[in-house]
Amino acid sequence: MTRHVSANDEKLSSLLPLKKDETVLVEQDGKPVAVIISPEAFGLYSHDREQRIEALLALRDRMSDEAQRNGLTEEKLAEILADG
Repeated sequence: MTRHVSANDEKLSSLLPLKKDETVLVEQDGKPVAVIISPEAFGLYSHDREQRIEALLALRDRMSDEAQRNGLTEEKLAEILADG
């Protein structure tokens, strides 16, 4: 989820605009609480994240198909996990 804030905030406006590869670490009481990145970096991050999710879901589907081909059912899996 992306939260939107106004760039007109005096403290934020002094940080903007960000260069493509620039990040700002926001700290509260000496602990990191947020990171500000450029729109370009956010776009790259979002695209990369979507690709990793798609790859993980595809792997899950392949593993499920292979398990079914090998006769693994929900009941057999429950037995295996209960014995472990």
